Amino acid sequence: MKVEIECRFHMIANDGNVMEHAVAFDGTLGTEVGTLPTQSIAERYDIVVDFANFQPGDKLYFVNLLEHDNGKRPQRAIPLQEVLSGDYEAEVKDGVWERGDPCVGKFLEFRVREYDGTDLSMDPADFVRGKQTMIPLNRPTEEELSKAVRREFKFGRSQGTDSAPWTIKTDGGAGFTMDPRRLTAAPNLNLEADGLPPVEIWHLETGGGWSHPIHIHFEEGQILQRGGETPPEWEQWARKDVYRIGRMDDSTKSVTLAIRFREFAGTYMEHCHNTQHEDHAMLMRWDIEKPGQVSVLPTPIPSWDGCEYVDTVALPTARQSSGAAPNPMGLQIDPGVAGGSNEIRATGTTPGGMTAFLFGFSAGDQTISAGPCTEGVSLGILDLNLLGTDNASGTTSVFSVQVPLEFAGLTVRMQAIDVSSCAPTDVLTHTFSEPVVNAPRANRTRGRRR
Repeated sequence: MKVEIECRFHMIANDGNVMEHAVAFDGTLGTEVGTLPTQSIAERYDIVVDFANFQPGDKLYFVNLLEHDNGKRPQRAIPLQEVLSGDYEAEVKDGVWERGDPCVGKFLEFRVREYDGTDLSMDPADFVRGKQTMIPLNRPTEEELSKAVRREFKFGRSQGTDSAPWTIKTDGGAGFTMDPRRLTAAPNLNLEADGLPPVEIWHLETGGGWSHPIHIHFEEGQILQRGGETPPEWEQWARKDVYRIGRMDDSTKSVTLAIRFREFAGTYMEHCHNTQHEDHAMLMRWDIEKPGQVSVLPTPIPSWDGCEYVDTVALPTARQSSGAAPNPMGLQIDPGVAGGSNEIRATGTTPGGMTAFLFGFSAGDQTISAGPCTEGVSLGILDLNLLGTDNASGTTSVFSVQVPLEFAGLTVRMQAIDVSSCAPTDVLTHTFSEPVVNAPRANRTRGRRR
């Protein structure tokens, strides 16, 4: 008799390499038990599986449930039971797949066996948020974010042609297909006082027809916002170099990221990794330039007779900030667990530059005023000593509080107001989880990474 057992695991790395904290896919913090987030072309997830619930001889499978019927995006998730029972199975008729997607189903098998050696692997449960750190994530400071160069890239069909419909629009400009002679962006290695190059904020966006996995070559970034909100747990502790945008629930149509180009001046690229888009359509060139550089680098054009260099033409915004948007709002609560001290960090600026951050629980009828904005925002406040208002001059508000155990399951809400116009921003939320009680370590078996 076949028995289904929940397979729990921790994500420890992705396409940006080892994360700051491991993330348990156990049904908490926005995760699903045994289910990875959507994974696009070129995106990577490294996981550690706990095999303690399985016996020698057991077989485990990776199963793809996302069905495509064209190249745009997955149309739906097929129920697991339909796949395992064989009710869902694609067929070939006259050389064409029918009745489903042949890529839906099992694609990787694990066979559990005895292990009598000494388990030297580290337990990823010791490295979740609030516990030990794997690789520290060197986040840009609020001051760096406030003065960062901003760039905006929109991926879609704007101003394309019938033969080459896919384009990238930069900083509100025209949509272009790939041309290696065109310089789209030119970050500079001009060092700051701390000896580091400046931070840039890149905003990637799509209209929503296709999903686009955007690969920025050479340098990894950190996601500030996904769809205008705080990124999910598995992206908060990670560097990335592939950024998935599109219509999937966990993808969203936009990503805002912070990136710092640290070394090796030269020519690089950014592109969509969809096969139909990546080579001749949604691919753009950007150069890392040295301080004081005036001339743009020439373009190498290879041929059967060797390589020649031709002139490069730069977009008008290549060396300047688009100024397209204020700092995105962010809410981070660490460790986000009830029954102990938590650091609450609200970040961002509104267009007027003077921002008031308001905190509370759930929607309520208590009105909080912020400076001249007497109407404020209505939030339910349980304890004004715990959560109230805090003002910041356009960058950040940070404070630590003791969160009682009985607050587990409560959702804290943060909303910012532009004091100059009294215009509120969208509400950001975080739900406090219960403390994790570690299971006994005796006789545990874990997957080993080699």
